[in-house]
Amino acid sequence: MSVRDVQCDDSRGERKQVRITVASGKGGVGKSGLVINLAAAAAAAGYTVAILDTDTDQHSCVEWRQAGGKLEVIKADPADVPRVLQRLINVDFVVIDTCGAVLASHTAAIDCADLVLIPLSTSARERAPALRTFKKAYARGRTIRFVLSLVDPSATEDRLEGRRAEVSSAVKCYLDSAILSRFFMKTVNTRRVPLRDAMDQGGSAFTQRSTLRSRIEFEALLEEIVTIIRTPETI
Repeated sequence: MSVRDVQCDDSRGERKQVRITVASGKGGVGKSGLVINLAAAAAAAGYTVAILDTDTDQHSCVEWRQAGGKLEVIKADPADVPRVLQRLINVDFVVIDTCGAVLASHTAAIDCADLVLIPLSTSARERAPALRTFKKAYARGRTIRFVLSLVDPSATEDRLEGRRAEVSSAVKCYLDSAILSRFFMKTVNTRRVPLRDAMDQGGSAFTQRSTLRSRIEFEALLEEIVTIIRTPETI
C-alpha cells in the first residue's frame, strides 16, 4: 500500500501527508528508537520523511542525527508543531517524537496526528504511564495504537497476549464499547543489540546487514500503519 494514496482530513480539507506522533508517559520504552526506525522504514520505501523532535528533556533524535543519521530531524518546541508542519507540507511522512512525560504543551503534537503510537514494554511498571497517555489522546478523538516495544526476542506469545490483556482490561474504563484488541498493533518490536549498536553510530534498522530482523519488523509496522490510516475509524 502506498502512503501517497492516503487521504488524511484536517481543518483545511484533504492532504497527502501522513503524521504519526509517538507518545509515552514514561521514558525508557523505546520511543525515540521507534520514531527513528519508523521514519527510516518510510524513507527506505521511497517516501520523503522528516522527524520532529519535540522532546524537551533529551532530544534523542537530534543527537542521533548529530551522530551521523541521514534523515531530516527538526528540533521544535511542542507548541510550534502546527507552524513547523506548514513548512513541511510537501513531505510525505512526518514522525513526531515527544518527551517521556506527555505535557499539556504536547497536545498540538497529538491533535495533528493521524495516528498516535504508544510504545509499551512488557514490564508491568509501564502500564500506568501508557494508560495516562492513552486517556489524553482518546479524549482528543485521535486514532490510537499501543505497540509492544523492546520485547525480549525469546518472549512467548502467551506472555505477549497476557500483557495485551492486562492493558485491555484497564482501558475498558475509558470506553463505552469497543473491540479492545484493535488498540494494539499486531507488529511487535523486539530488543536487539545490533540495532542498538547501529543507532549509536547514527544508523538504523535499514543501514546494516546485521539489523535485518529489526528491518523486517519496521517494514511490517509501516505497512500496518498505512492500512490503519487508509481506513476511517470511529472511536
